[in-house]
Amino acid sequence: MSDSKIKSAVKAAKDDTVKAINEVSKSLSKAAEPTVASVKEGISEMQNKMQPTAQKAKEAAQKAIEKTEPALNVAKETISKAKKQAAAALVPEVYVEFGTTQYTCTDIIARCKNDFKSKHKGAIRSCKIYIKPADKAAYYVINKIEDKIDIY
Repeated sequence: MSDSKIKSAVKAAKDDTVKAINEVSKSLSKAAEPTVASVKEGISEMQNKMQPTAQKAKEAAQKAIEKTEPALNVAKETISKAKKQAAAALVPEVYVEFGTTQYTCTDIIARCKNDFKSKHKGAIRSCKIYIKPADKAAYYVINKIEDKIDIY
């Protein structure tokens, strides 16, 4: 057999194979169409069936929120009361004396806090006070802000 006959036979075989593959592919696509349609229909049915369940779950979650809201409010009130009680806990009386003058630390603390509140907004989260009788002053650092008051 000559080269041209071999090439011609290979090309014919290749063309026949491509035709056969295309025909099989078309047949498979046609055969799969009902299955694909059935799967799509099944998904649609499943979504329709799940929608009422999802709505019921949403309603149940809303009811749970409504039921827990009063308990949450009670917890918030309890925490607020506990904070107030902790703030009102017993504070010892401490005095600073310099010469003949006597200062109460409680008074100086209150004056520092009031001075801060008159100049700044927000809750006091941290408070350090340094009393320096020689300067007749109390230096404070509240919420990382430094300032001073005069003590007389």
